Amino acid sequence: MLPEAVGGPSGGGGGGGGDGEAPDPAARGGGAAERAECAEAPEAREEAVRIDPRSIRARLERGKALLDAGRSGRALAEYNEALRIDGASLEGRVGRGLALIGTGRLKRALAAFDDILQDSPDVADAHVGRGVVLFGLGRYKGALAAFGTAARIEPGMAQAHSGRGAVLLKAGRYKGALAALDRAASLDPGAAEVHCLRGEALAYLDRQEEALAALDRAASLKPGIKRLPLARGVALGGMRRPAEALAELDRALRADPDSPDAHYERGMALVDLRRGDEALAALDMAGRLGAEPGQVAFGRAMALSVLGRFPEALAEAERAAQIEPDDEGIKAMLERLRKKRKSWG
Repeated sequence: MLPEAVGGPSGGGGGGGGDGEAPDPAARGGGAAERAECAEAPEAREEAVRIDPRSIRARLERGKALLDAGRSGRALAEYNEALRIDGASLEGRVGRGLALIGTGRLKRALAAFDDILQDSPDVADAHVGRGVVLFGLGRYKGALAAFGTAARIEPGMAQAHSGRGAVLLKAGRYKGALAALDRAASLDPGAAEVHCLRGEALAYLDRQEEALAALDRAASLKPGIKRLPLARGVALGGMRRPAEALAELDRALRADPDSPDAHYERGMALVDLRRGDEALAALDMAGRLGAEPGQVAFGRAMALSVLGRFPEALAEAERAAQIEPDDEGIKAMLERLRKKRKSWG
């Protein structure tokens, strides 16, 4: 999962590739009307730069407009020009860090934000940018701390709360994720990606009707959100509508064939459809792509049970319980399989 809802704190989001995976460059705070204006903003700002190429304000505003439009490479060039005019500009330094995220240069972006915070430790935008980078590098504990620091410095910054929510969702801490995302949505009701993440958290909390409502809200604001089919698949699966869930998860995998979450949820939908062999293949793929081992073992136990391969199912359930001893669903399945052991013949 990538925190698309985080994007750039004040001026755009990330990108992908380079030295790590980063958030979607088009995803950021601000309402739908603000985002609709972004496409024309770079051209509108270009005239000011032509009139006075030495104006740092013109350069900064054009850089921000380019970030808002997802044109991170051009934004980076503008911020570099701004910093040639005034190398101490905090706005320029933060913007350059965000543009580095957008061009996929996460390690360089991290160094840029670290430099800013060494000089000015209370810049909330820099902490959020740092959190985005750390999330993209898979350093989730550090990302959570960075977003938390930003929220303490500036409690009204929606991106700080959506960042916390994205990290907590990744960690399976769904109640905490929902609380953070609720706060982000209250601060920025037009952030489609926040509603998408809310829907996903609600689905994992078995609040499926609310989940679908949140996802419909996200789709109405921005139909092309990458994780939307996955989140809908999770919600529909929880409502015991596996055929519909499978269709959504197939859509998710067409958009992102290497999503371990989508392969895992697809496997569970196939279990509900009693298609055990296909479920095993999907779950094995999820495991190869890095899905949680305990959950993969749980899913495999379910699929093997569907196929009537109960001794193997029991072995997988025992392995799942060793990995995740506090998971109630795993414990219940393990107890059922142990009770049935005598009837296997």
